[in-house]
Amino acid sequence: MKLKDLVKKYYDLAKTHNKEVNDIKLLFLEILGVNNTSFYLNMENIISEDIIRKIDDAVKMYLEGKPIAYILGYKYFYKDKFCVNENVLIPRNETEELVDLIIKDVKKLKITPTIIDIGCGSGVIGLTLAKYLENSKVYLSDISIDALNVTRINAKNLNVDVTLLQGDMLEPIIKEGIKANIIVSNPPYIDVNEEVDESVLKYEPHLALFAKNNGLEFYEKILKEAYKVVEDEGLIYFEIGYRQKEGIEALIKKYLPNSIYEVIQDIYKNNRMVKIKYKV
Repeated sequence: MKLKDLVKKYYDLAKTHNKEVNDIKLLFLEILGVNNTSFYLNMENIISEDIIRKIDDAVKMYLEGKPIAYILGYKYFYKDKFCVNENVLIPRNETEELVDLIIKDVKKLKITPTIIDIGCGSGVIGLTLAKYLENSKVYLSDISIDALNVTRINAKNLNVDVTLLQGDMLEPIIKEGIKANIIVSNPPYIDVNEEVDESVLKYEPHLALFAKNNGLEFYEKILKEAYKVVEDEGLIYFEIGYRQKEGIEALIKKYLPNSIYEVIQDIYKNNRMVKIKYKV
């Protein structure tokens, strides 16, 4: 079968299932090992039965709801390609805004950052900061060893020197006696009773998604013990659920009453980021 006929077959199938045609093209590019230009220039090529089977299997998984990032095995974040699998959450665009905010703040303040990324998952936050902030010292922690294995792969691919720690929230940081002037976390923040997209529920790790107490469980854990690891005048950054502003504010006032904070909206005008300037 010619490539053009195969493309038409699966593009039509995607449209029938209300799926993105561009995602189908990404599967073709990955399996064929070609770039966008070569893809269009080789439409008359005959495709082998082995390749057809691989494309058919990949498209079947996609149509059944498996996220494209898990099928491909990677996701682009900020400016780089990150390995992902079903042991880690797929990076979201909103998290890029959080990373960009931190990078701009650090450069504006002209500080040499020691950074702790809590609940790092695939490592997109901490590793990106390590790559784009010169002379930074970055620690990444996660309770999941499987997630840290993905982070380790990504650290090697990005050629960044970081320290990985295994444990629950701030536990390994406190144990090692580490102090930092920047703490960042995008913890699980979906309430256990909240409805989520079926593909997310089926494929993404629940450990990285759900939290008790209206999704505030892990923010409270971090804020309760933040004084043990963050330096005076240090900065704490969170990504939050768009309905969690009041809950987060209450926790900040409870555990860090002398600190200054602001809630920042994402490009969609949703409350998405929290920035806290810690004061003893």
